[in-house]
Amino acid sequence: MLVIVTEYGVFPSCDHRYLYQCVRARFGNYGSIEETPGHLMHGYEEEEAIAVLFHAAISSWGVVAYAHTSSRWFAFDHDGRVTIGSEADDLKMEVAQLERSLGVKA
Repeated sequence: MLVIVTEYGVFPSCDHRYLYQCVRARFGNYGSIEETPGHLMHGYEEEEAIAVLFHAAISSWGVVAYAHTSSRWFAFDHDGRVTIGSEADDLKMEVAQLERSLGVKA
């Protein structure tokens, strides 16, 4: 999975970059978020991917994540908007079903 942080520092009171840097250092990324906003996670690094996404969410950052094995992606921003997409048409029915189950409309 490729995770790219697209927004950060929007709300300084919840911007915990030191903790984020600790998570990134865990898998060898010692650069700052400004220098290297992207993270390439391998399939066996699921826990690291979850940690990066979780931290971005609680820090009110924006993120785009791309799956390795498919053309699917998702994004969320500091306002809590979530976007799910695919280069293929097969995802449209799954997204519609998810929207119905959550009671939302994209």
